[in-house]
Amino acid sequence: AVCRGPSETIRAIARGRALHSDGHSLAVTKLLMPRMIGAALVPLLLAAPAHGGLARQGQRNDRISAESMQSPVFKVIPMVQQLKDSVTLDFRQEQQEYDQYACWCEATVERKAKDISDAKDLIKKLNEAIPKAGAEVATHDVEIKQLKKDIAANEAARKEATKVRDSEAAAYQGDRTEAEN
Repeated sequence: AVCRGPSETIRAIARGRALHSDGHSLAVTKLLMPRMIGAALVPLLLAAPAHGGLARQGQRNDRISAESMQSPVFKVIPMVQQLKDSVTLDFRQEQQEYDQYACWCEATVERKAKDISDAKDLIKKLNEAIPKAGAEVATHDVEIKQLKKDIAANEAARKEATKVRDSEAAAYQGDRTEAEN
């Protein structure tokens, strides 16, 4: 499995082409982030005092006075910027973790699919081998029965041969004893 790295994903987001696994664009997140921050700033700007550094209605004010720099709005703007940077950094870190997890998921799914396919092939081969093995077992059972009969016949012949040999050995011993006396 070829998995995209985090920097590649971030570039794709910047181009507006990256997609979540459920199909919606990551660019939506990129587009909504500034709007959410802007929506948070609008109430702050509206709550700014009338004497602040913002241009008054009907007047053009190109300079920001020292007094307006102390306004709560100008104190909040760096905090909002820090919040935006923090959210962006968190997004990148979470995106990197998501990419790693997605890569792991893709690799695991591929491995599991291969394992399932291999297991199905093995099941097919084993199902084909079962009747063959059953036939071989039946053949070997017949061979075992025949060999048992052969062994029993050989045992009977051995016993008969032993009996004949013992009787001939006894007769020889008797003849020898007579011949020596």
